[in-house]
Amino acid sequence: IEKFKGCYLHSRDYKEPEKFRGKKVLVVGLGNSGCDIAVELSTVASQVYLSSRRGSWVMSRVWNFGYPWDMLLITRFWTWLDNFLPKAVSDWLYVRSMNQQYKHEDFGLMPVDGTSRREPVLNDDILSRITCGAVLIKPNVKEFRETSVLFQDGTVQDNLDAVIFATGYSHSFPFMEDESIIESKNNEATLYKFIVPPRLEKPTMAVIGFGTSNTLQTDYITYMNELTSAIGAKPNVLKLLLTDPLLALKVVFGPCTPYQFRLTGPGKWSGARRAIFTQWDRTLKPTRTREAPPTTSTLPSWLVLGMLLIPLLLLLTVFY
Repeated sequence: IEKFKGCYLHSRDYKEPEKFRGKKVLVVGLGNSGCDIAVELSTVASQVYLSSRRGSWVMSRVWNFGYPWDMLLITRFWTWLDNFLPKAVSDWLYVRSMNQQYKHEDFGLMPVDGTSRREPVLNDDILSRITCGAVLIKPNVKEFRETSVLFQDGTVQDNLDAVIFATGYSHSFPFMEDESIIESKNNEATLYKFIVPPRLEKPTMAVIGFGTSNTLQTDYITYMNELTSAIGAKPNVLKLLLTDPLLALKVVFGPCTPYQFRLTGPGKWSGARRAIFTQWDRTLKPTRTREAPPTTSTLPSWLVLGMLLIPLLLLLTVFY
């Protein structure tokens, strides 16, 4: 990069796009920061190039029917199904869901390993910017030259004005007297339950925000089940199925929101059940700013699915 005579910086130092107006900019790194910066730059730069070494799954925050993606994908049922099915089948379902809105290979985004279960990038605008040509996806950089860059596929981009490296960060704890208390391996902190540094003589410190960058769907519910089981706050699906079957269906097939862990145990909340039943309507209420005629009333799809999958639900309560 020392050969390059233009401007180059790390994404940490990027503040606003105006200084890049009318310029050709290369963003290195197809992560959340890289995509966000590329999208913002594309509104002022003459051309933005987004370089990726391995590709990535990219998904919108808004999923089917206008709901947030996590409400539809992070459920106890899908987690159980993912763990129950053979890996080849669950991988196929994962790839299919990632390609549901568009085929990644058609936009140069497909991961090198097409069945990779890496955490996807969340961005609502990158696809439209690629479609209109404001952002061009390029392979990994092979060599920087004075005013150009050579990519791994042999293509060269001339007259480049700036390079922004969105290549991630390394963990560092300079504010601690003894940084070795929090050990970092493969850029992930070694913490008990992702919270407590095991090297402390006494558990007097908790760390928040150092989870793993693994699959979003499986780890969250499994992790929350582990934590809440220890304090008696994990919902008992079998008991709910016998005492409140509609709530049981909501808990299993609906989004695994924090309300579920307020149904029982310490911090039990009398409003948790109602919150679970009304969360779908409350999620979209802020966007319903115009009164529109209702669609044809039908039996809720979640209820139909639940009725069809009662045998699986019973099996789930036994093994999960």
